[in-house]
Amino acid sequence: MNTSNLPDTYLIFESLFKIGLNKVDWLAACDWLDTPEKTIRRWYLEKRFPAMATKLLIIKWRGFLPYSQKWKDCRFDKDENIVTPYGVCKPSDIAFIHRYKWQGQHANEQLKALKDNSTVSKQTALSNAVAIKMEELKALTEQITPHHNPNLVNTKYKL
Repeated sequence: MNTSNLPDTYLIFESLFKIGLNKVDWLAACDWLDTPEKTIRRWYLEKRFPAMATKLLIIKWRGFLPYSQKWKDCRFDKDENIVTPYGVCKPSDIAFIHRYKWQGQHANEQLKALKDNSTVSKQTALSNAVAIKMEELKALTEQITPHHNPNLVNTKYKL
């Protein structure tokens, strides 16, 4: 993982375990890193931490999020919210994400059904309007030629 956007491991260690101006909580550091105090003091004084200790410190500093590319810009704040590049995500947002997804899918299904019903109702209305116009044309035709006899054929223009 690219650690160029992270502070130095020494500074991360201080932000996690330093108490006051000059005191370090060595017991908490020993407990977290599962390493003897003497070893951690040496790393701290030399400002050189081994790779695994660095990864553990970064995970703790970022709030227990995975140490991977996908989570590199995310962390937990003091109120237990996930801070992302796109905003803050509350635990309740995560708890109800399935509900939000369901609502979105349900709304899409309802919209599709409305569109389908709208299309059908438009087609029905159009066919009804055409039928009405056909009846009107038939009535006009009967008015123009009221005594039309289909048996009478105009034989004047036969070939």
